[in-house]
Amino acid sequence: MASGNGYRTRRWALALALVALLAGPGCDSGETRRMRAGDKSPGPQLGVELCRKVSKKGKRLDVGHEFMIGDKSSVLAFADFSGLRPHRDYTLHLVWIRPDGAEMFRRFAEFRLEGADKSWKTIVQWKDALDLTHASREEIASDAPAVTFDSTLNLSPDKKRDPGTYRFRVYLDRRLVREESFTVVPFQEVPTGRGGGDEDDQEKVAPAGAAQGQDLKPADAKPKDERKSTKKSDKKSGKGSKSGKSGSGKSGKSTTSKPTTAKPGQADKPAGAAG
Repeated sequence: MASGNGYRTRRWALALALVALLAGPGCDSGETRRMRAGDKSPGPQLGVELCRKVSKKGKRLDVGHEFMIGDKSSVLAFADFSGLRPHRDYTLHLVWIRPDGAEMFRRFAEFRLEGADKSWKTIVQWKDALDLTHASREEIASDAPAVTFDSTLNLSPDKKRDPGTYRFRVYLDRRLVREESFTVVPFQEVPTGRGGGDEDDQEKVAPAGAAQGQDLKPADAKPKDERKSTKKSDKKSGKGSKSGKSGSGKSGKSTTSKPTTAKPGQADKPAGAAG
């Protein structure tokens, strides 16, 4: 038990030593001075970008400085270095700061660019802040003396992140060269439909013409079955009206029907139809 406590004490001592080392003066090189000053002239450059996620093709989506707490929600931070000197050893720290100013966690690495022309690779040794003897090697290929590092802040509810202003910091050679602030806001339900309890969450759209007050169905339109029966009666009555005469019922007498002109607004009656 005592040996376990001693091991944990040594780990924390190493972590504190690392923090003290980072807080102290680092190697203020030409690269770090340029990046701190935001110098855009030709030479070493650093760009920092925050986004919500990355597409399958590598495109950064929802780039910005405001992010919402939610399931599968994260802040992805990218540090894009370019124009760095080859065959030189660099140190890198990517640090996340809470709204109260306390450090949450960091990524720490040592890296070196090697290559020429359009064939380059960055050899990275990722370090464990609590165990500096541990290192994870990674090689990143590129067509220029440039490299991108990334880090992720999980905003899932189970992480219990406090809303507020956070900061993402980039240290090169133990010098702070960039700090990006961003806001974390609580989860908010965003309505997708309008009233009525529609389960498909889609807004009901009126058919074309309704907005102009037009009647989509004529007032004298008849149901389908009624139209069929009317056509049949028209055919039957049309057979007896070819001669221009119509039957007069039980008397058997026939009378000649005089052509009449329908007045405007009156519906025409089929020939031979009973009055």
